[in-house]
Amino acid sequence: MVQNAQKFLYDTGLAIVVAVFFTVAGFAEENAGEKYLLRYKFHVGDMLKWHVTSQINMLTTKSGEREFTETYSGSTKVWKVLEVDADGTATLEYSISDANLKNKASLEAEEKTYNSKADEKPLPEFHDVAEALGKPLAVFTINGRGEMLKKVRKFKYADSAEENRITIPMPENPIAVGESWDYPKEIMLPQKDGTVKKIAIRERYTLTRVKNQVATFDFKTIVLTPLTDDRESQMRILAKIKNGVIQFDIENGCSIWQRLDVDRSVVNPPQMTQGSVTYKSCFIEKYLREES
Repeated sequence: MVQNAQKFLYDTGLAIVVAVFFTVAGFAEENAGEKYLLRYKFHVGDMLKWHVTSQINMLTTKSGEREFTETYSGSTKVWKVLEVDADGTATLEYSISDANLKNKASLEAEEKTYNSKADEKPLPEFHDVAEALGKPLAVFTINGRGEMLKKVRKFKYADSAEENRITIPMPENPIAVGESWDYPKEIMLPQKDGTVKKIAIRERYTLTRVKNQVATFDFKTIVLTPLTDDRESQMRILAKIKNGVIQFDIENGCSIWQRLDVDRSVVNPPQMTQGSVTYKSCFIEKYLREES
């Protein structure tokens, strides 16, 4: 079970990522009635960087025994702006410049680590990440609303990257503080019989505050497909049901900070008659402004 949990953490945790939570209460009178047009703004030649940390913990309880796995990753994500059309649609190259990784399991004697700035040779389990550093992982095109229009993978491990998470799908029209908008998505789960099960979800964004041209959003994931009796699907989408807070620089058209959290449990998951699996993660991304 621990090996399965480690693989689960590896698959979900390589998408390399505390904070103050803002609430709507207290800001009801702020910027009352004013509406904001939220758009991304890019310029050819820009090199945008974010510091990303991700902490993932998984606890498995079975017959009174407890097993855990922990993983941490820190990295610098880089976007290089290659092209920008007249309508603001931009083509960007995505890469990761460095990584600091840690894995620990209750059944293993030592914590496994890799720091690209200090270690010359990574352990085998970190080889894929080390090989990808500094190389173009993907080239993608997004419009001014943050919608992904095209993606071309440039590296064999690019699938594990969540480079579109920072591109919040912005509303078509200007919105005011307190207003929300939804973005529908589907999670594809391949089945053993070769079919694919589609899980319908809805990402809900609420503009809770605007101060000094920085917009703050609450983010919530809503699962629409009933999964009460489908514990296997519940287990497989654990890492994807995130809630959090995002901040966006309206003037410069760039996401500057976000925190996304997961804290979910599945009772009697597949291949376990009695027990539970608890999954917790914290993903934080902070924009690195260049000095003028």
